[in-house]
Amino acid sequence: VRDAENAAACLQHPDHSALTNCGCTHCVSAIASFGCPWPHHCFECAQALLDTLPPKWDPQQHQRVDDELGLPDPSIPPPDRDWVKVDPSCVTSGPLENVLRIFTTGDIYNGTPPEMAGYDPSHLVTIATDGSCMHNSTANTIAGAGGFASPGHLANFSV
Repeated sequence: VRDAENAAACLQHPDHSALTNCGCTHCVSAIASFGCPWPHHCFECAQALLDTLPPKWDPQQHQRVDDELGLPDPSIPPPDRDWVKVDPSCVTSGPLENVLRIFTTGDIYNGTPPEMAGYDPSHLVTIATDGSCMHNSTANTIAGAGGFASPGHLANFSV
């Protein structure tokens, strides 16, 4: 996707033209590096490919940034060595296995998260979430999670 995004971006370069003999740096590079006889057409194909992506995966769409309030300090280690802290942020880094979160049940949703129009922090409810897992890496693994707002609050939950 990143390569397609980079190729499609060439269409927006001010020196680029749709002519077959365009001399912009992107076209010259595409001809020299890839032997592409019609770079403009390749850039258009890259754009067409990006346009097929669902909004959730489309890098051209506005993507959320970490806007969660009150995230714990990541430099503080978890209280128990048997616990594995999950980073709740949207922006990821590191090896691929650290950034994938796969949920296999429920309906597929490829739309983007709704924008928070009329954002009013006075209506926010702070919920503490936690999860645990016993018997990791065995056939008897048991996991659970929950959220707590306050005693008796309707937003409290467990799974």
